[in-house]
Amino acid sequence: MNLSRGARSLAQWLLLGSLVGAACGVASALFLALLDEATALRERHCLIVYTLPLAGLVIGALYAKWGAPIRGGNNLVLDTVHEGDGQLPLRMAPMVLVGTVLTHLFGGSAGREGTAVQMGSSLADAIAAAVPAGAPARASYRARRAHGLAAHGPTQRATAPVSRARSLSRRGPGRSPRG
Repeated sequence: MNLSRGARSLAQWLLLGSLVGAACGVASALFLALLDEATALRERHCLIVYTLPLAGLVIGALYAKWGAPIRGGNNLVLDTVHEGDGQLPLRMAPMVLVGTVLTHLFGGSAGREGTAVQMGSSLADAIAAAVPAGAPARASYRARRAHGLAAHGPTQRATAPVSRARSLSRRGPGRSPRG
């Protein structure tokens, strides 16, 4: 490999990593802001938790209509990383975002990390498919998905204690989450 080819490959990977990092950072910020708003709204309107079964039916209907390609969730992400072929559907990002925020809004329990991994992976895959990479296709796919997995990991771990502290500070000391 000559120097100019190596420099071009490095520039492509830096561009890809920057684009994926920026997209995942914006998606994470949006996700956390929406979760904070959903939590605040639910805390102001405590009776909303009684509509959780209805919200579950709506989320289930959304996934039944548009979610078949992403039904595997995190397992789909991991399978595509290990198999190295195929592309994650871009619709995974908005669907898991909406599903998780609605679940939190109506008082359900849904993890943030799985949503972040799925959002980051599908965004990374879409960006990587649009940006040419200099590595062989199989290694390229693994690296793209790893960017998505890695881009959300530290963000979620770093912000989880902050979100928990905000939630506790809204309630005040000694008050239960149920009011």
